[in-house]
Amino acid sequence: MISYKTGFSRLFISLFHFFSIKLLIAFLPSVAYASIMSYSGSGGNYVINWNCTSNNYFCSLHKDGSEIYRSGSGEKSYPITLGVGQYEFVLRTYSIGNLGHVSLVDTDTITITNLPAPSTPSTPTVPSTNNTGSYTISWSSAANASRYTLEEKVGSGNWYLLGNPTGTSYNRTVTTSNTYYYRVQACNDASCSAFSPSSAGINVAITPGVPPTITAPALHDGDFNISWGSASGSVSKYDLDQSFNGGSYTNS
Repeated sequence: MISYKTGFSRLFISLFHFFSIKLLIAFLPSVAYASIMSYSGSGGNYVINWNCTSNNYFCSLHKDGSEIYRSGSGEKSYPITLGVGQYEFVLRTYSIGNLGHVSLVDTDTITITNLPAPSTPSTPTVPSTNNTGSYTISWSSAANASRYTLEEKVGSGNWYLLGNPTGTSYNRTVTTSNTYYYRVQACNDASCSAFSPSSAGINVAITPGVPPTITAPALHDGDFNISWGSASGSVSKYDLDQSFNGGSYTNS
């Protein structure tokens, strides 16, 4: 004989397990991927970017603990203007379950330090001429600068990066005679200024070095060749002197 009491108990237990599992599934959040933030901009104007990459979720952007923007799926950006200071942004990703249950599944944090823009440095100064190839480039200090970008131009060529000094001078050594120009830009961790006007050109004409040992034949018939190696520095001509029978040297 079948016991209705026993059968009812089994049915009740089965239904209890079924609805418990369904209820658990309903409240489990959907899988969500981490949403990574980045930002671009400088001088107080920034854009914060992120990409929420899963279904059934939303993202909440917080600035210094308060929500300032809420988004759904896809790539998002939020433009913001900041005053001077340091700001923390937190992106919180929430998943929505089948019965509307909301769960925090991921966070990402970035810090933006907004510094005042540096002022433009003064025009660099250099000597007007130089005959050694070594000289100093200098400029005045720019407000709010932590480093400088120094560029050089040779003759009528293009500007190129020479260095990133933290001070207001730079010792330069060149090995080729030419006219050199300089400009400088002030920078900090947030932005850079415009470049200064170009310096006046420094005309470098490196003093020639002593030519290598001269050679001539020990014996000759009155017609012979004299040769020597190239001298270093800026050479436009060579002066050749001769001494006859141990006498004084004269220009030949």
